[in-house]
Amino acid sequence: MIVQNFTVSIGEILISYQYDKSIIAKGNEPFVAFLTPQYMPDGKSHIMNYVSVVDKIPSANIDVEMTASTIYWKMWTVSSGYHIEFFNNEGLLTSIVKSNNNFTVNKIIMLRDILNSTVFLPSDVHAFLLIGYFGFRDIGLFIHGSMIRYQDKGVIFSGISGSGKSTICALASEFLNQKIITDDRILVRFNDGVECYSTPYDWKIERCNNIKTHMGCIVYLKHGSSNWIRKLSYDEKMMKLFSTNLLPFFVPEGMLRIAKAFDLIVNSVPIIEYHFKPDRSAIEYLLLYLRQNTSCFGE
Repeated sequence: MIVQNFTVSIGEILISYQYDKSIIAKGNEPFVAFLTPQYMPDGKSHIMNYVSVVDKIPSANIDVEMTASTIYWKMWTVSSGYHIEFFNNEGLLTSIVKSNNNFTVNKIIMLRDILNSTVFLPSDVHAFLLIGYFGFRDIGLFIHGSMIRYQDKGVIFSGISGSGKSTICALASEFLNQKIITDDRILVRFNDGVECYSTPYDWKIERCNNIKTHMGCIVYLKHGSSNWIRKLSYDEKMMKLFSTNLLPFFVPEGMLRIAKAFDLIVNSVPIIEYHFKPDRSAIEYLLLYLRQNTSCFGE
């Protein structure tokens, strides 16, 4: 697919890209369902990304203290906004972003070699900039989990790595004859209640559809020898939301917004802890519990 100027809509957020030259973007299929019919230039999209593709990226000499970092990125606050450097699993510098002070305009330098295995931009860069954008607005956040639709509402399976999110979502998909909506990052917004949107970060083309549904519940998973559900206190629910999701900790005011958003979720939808056996009985037990103990799934 040859691209240069295009716009994607993720959770009804318009994100536009303007490349300095046409490129052949391989592996682009997950984003196809999110492309808008027309390109939205600067001023008509929510986020504008100007992208240059280069053969080599020299690390900048930043003479201010680092703001935040992980093993995959480093961030500095500079006079014009933010300077962020992104690295791959081998520590190679793959992208540099110069963002304004609220992540609405980003100038991106990207290594040409990664175009062979990426979609327009590396997913970590794409998601990072969207998380930063949310950090300045009371409009949304990402939840890490798998989601399937039941009775026209989103059932989110979450938990730490290896807790069984993909396993139980696949079992639910087969049992309910419903497609998995997403298996990694769910975008949540608060326009009309608590709304969930699929995202293109799943990377499995058969699941990359642009879908919106209301949140029905969040199920935190743990493997067990039998199926049983534990109700959680308010504090436990908040702790799980903070410990398992993608947070804008690099934007201090963003964390205050996240706390308010999590409080809204806790007071709007059921959140439970589910110890389960990885077989069909786990789905039967869960659906029976939801129908008998929650108003949104009651028969």
